Amino acid sequence: MQSNNPNLVNSMFTFPIPGHSLTHEPKSQPWEHPPKFVHLDEAMKFLMHQMLEPHFLKQLLMIMNAGMSIEAITRTIIMAGFANGQWTVTLGMLIYKPLMLSLIAIAKRAGLDDTPIAHPGSLDKHNDSKFNQFRQLFPTDEENPVVEPPPVLKEEDLGAYKANAGGFFTRRIS
Repeated sequence: MQSNNPNLVNSMFTFPIPGHSLTHEPKSQPWEHPPKFVHLDEAMKFLMHQMLEPHFLKQLLMIMNAGMSIEAITRTIIMAGFANGQWTVTLGMLIYKPLMLSLIAIAKRAGLDDTPIAHPGSLDKHNDSKFNQFRQLFPTDEENPVVEPPPVLKEEDLGAYKANAGGFFTRRIS
């Protein structure tokens, strides 16, 4: 189907070609250099100092009051720190929990008790899929009423196993 709209046709060809991101000069991006912080406590001190500055604290409380979830704020801060070369992805994942707890404490201290911790839709979707996986792995009593425990081996039954014990490299090849 052809379009007569010239803007639509032009916009189809404005995307970067595949491999374009590989044409940047090496070491030109902040995340391609060693990170500024490599220890969790140093990174958290930096974040707490930055978040408690009056200008940033005011912005933080405004977006919390607007209803943005603390999880979304946490992820944004972590991703921005990685993109700016503050920390590695691994340290960002380690920062996640203490940063989220700090943001919850800031919200509670400011009286924003109804600030959502996580987006409700993402929790429901995540929990439903996990619940369905759990039900498939462990059916309810109606579906599988009797579960037999595994048999208990007696000392005389272990004789054959003990004779072959020793590991892979101790066995003779016939």
